[in-house]
Amino acid sequence: MWLLGLLLGGLRSPSLVWAQSSDAALIQTLRTGQEVEARRQAAVRLSKIDVTIALEPLMKALLADRSPLVRAACADALATLSAPAALSALRAATHDEDPAVRKKAEAAVEKLDKIAAEPVEKMVVFVVAPPAKPSKSAAAHAALLTRAYEEITKELQNSGDIELRDDLKSIQSSDNAFSIESSISNLSRRTTPRGELEVSCDLNVTISLLPGKRVVGIVSGGASTFSPRDSAARVTKAQAAELESQALTQSVQAATENLLSFLRGQRKTKTH
Repeated sequence: MWLLGLLLGGLRSPSLVWAQSSDAALIQTLRTGQEVEARRQAAVRLSKIDVTIALEPLMKALLADRSPLVRAACADALATLSAPAALSALRAATHDEDPAVRKKAEAAVEKLDKIAAEPVEKMVVFVVAPPAKPSKSAAAHAALLTRAYEEITKELQNSGDIELRDDLKSIQSSDNAFSIESSISNLSRRTTPRGELEVSCDLNVTISLLPGKRVVGIVSGGASTFSPRDSAARVTKAQAAELESQALTQSVQAATENLLSFLRGQRKTKTH
């Protein structure tokens, strides 16, 4: 097969642009720290920072850390963050080999399922379309940006707690409303040491609060796709274009997941 997507490639770089260095240090400790207790403490402390920054490293460590103490702490942290986007990882962790991790994951899933069942205020979202006549710098990515816009719109339409609007004038100051605009920060090709053609794509999504369009966050998603080993020299234009298309689709899916996590962290639960 010509397309071998990285399973976790889309989770490569979600972040808010103003993430503090201390947060980055916590994430680095969780990922590469040699001491179990240091990684466990990092997971605990990550539960107290912005969900958009903490979600991805906690999910990865929940499923991959070699210590059950750290995995259990990650399950607790994800429960504290209360992010529905963590449900898939937590459900996988309910089959962990360690009973303590399973118990923590099951408790977290139960909590998030209850949160998901609560009535919530729908978020109003306006997706900014690419310009009909892009600038010279954006012209090379014009077709891909149009596809990204279409795919993000489709993903949001399938979310039950999102109300898409196609007219800014219909949005009132009382709405829980956001404008989102996507841009391609990287689109590159290279030949790997294994002789594969690697195509990488990174997508940024800027989130603004409406009606004033004050920027409140930026999330991203990235992905890479590969041709088979020792095939880079034989890849045709059509095959390279297909690799590019798949990388874009995966990066859009990752960016949209991070976008929804961010937006859901902003929404308000209805009171009765």
